[in-house]
Amino acid sequence: MSKVLAIKNRRLGDTAIWTSALEALRELSFESIDIAYPSQYSSLFDSDPRFKNQYLLTPHLSDSWATLQKIRKNSYDTVLNFHASNRTAYFTILTKGDKKLIHSHSRAPRYSRYSKSIPQLGLPMSAIERDLNVVRGLGWIGKSPPTRLIATAKAKNKGHQLLDPYMKQSSRKKIAFSVSASRPSKQWPLENFISLAKSLSGEVQVFVLYDDEPKSALWKNMKQEATTLHTPDLESLIGCLSEMNCFMGADSGVKHVAAALGIPTVTVFGPESIGEWHGYESTHHKSLQFPVSCRDQNPEDPSYAWCGKEICPLASHACLSQILPERVLTEIRSLLVDG
Repeated sequence: MSKVLAIKNRRLGDTAIWTSALEALRELSFESIDIAYPSQYSSLFDSDPRFKNQYLLTPHLSDSWATLQKIRKNSYDTVLNFHASNRTAYFTILTKGDKKLIHSHSRAPRYSRYSKSIPQLGLPMSAIERDLNVVRGLGWIGKSPPTRLIATAKAKNKGHQLLDPYMKQSSRKKIAFSVSASRPSKQWPLENFISLAKSLSGEVQVFVLYDDEPKSALWKNMKQEATTLHTPDLESLIGCLSEMNCFMGADSGVKHVAAALGIPTVTVFGPESIGEWHGYESTHHKSLQFPVSCRDQNPEDPSYAWCGKEICPLASHACLSQILPERVLTEIRSLLVDG
């Protein structure tokens, strides 16, 4: 085997999850491994010595023609698309790689000509394992690696600048909260975060990392119980997370970045599939989910059932409101003691 190009054009969490498969790919005897991924996440792999060439994909793939020309000039032996849409499948075909594997994550897999050697297509499993199946299609049979990101010196410096004024005041362990999620139905109530921060305030330093300040009237109460830090870009977020002893939040891209940085995590799951989005070992990564009947998509296996509502139509929002701060506190304390 010689040169391989790995492509994944998805959101932040998916990109962090992908790093497990990239680690597996490194166990095969490729001369070099290059990667193509969304330009807005360049800080995830900036100066990463594991990947010689990095191609940044624009939000509108039609604007990536110059990038495609660079890829074609490099004449890859193998091109892998880990989570294809119709557009990225076509992009992969145009790369002219000698061998192509194009992976559809759907229950009815497409692109059969390019995916027939990928095992377990269409079966419910964690997103980490689905990515690994692409590498298994090349003959890899190893143990599933943990996800892994490397915080750059620039990211760490940004994190230090934000955290130093507060770290000098205490030698206590540090926990980061992320109170936001990709849609409202995935957000744990802010009052629960406030209660949790109050319970932890005498034990650890609590930092709430945010990019957009929540508009809730309760935000002023959050500021009284924890240190709120504006992380305006991905580098700042990575730098701050890399200094933490624990992360707690909803199922989100930030959670997956924290896990890939080696930070123990506690995740509260609402409408999403815990089986799909929490494919981590349980010693350092805890998850909590309350059983509800309205998680009605793919209900044949409760761990893979999910709900796609943007906003919960039920006043109770039972899937998240039933996960109490006391239960989360127990999981956080167990991780902090072990750490």
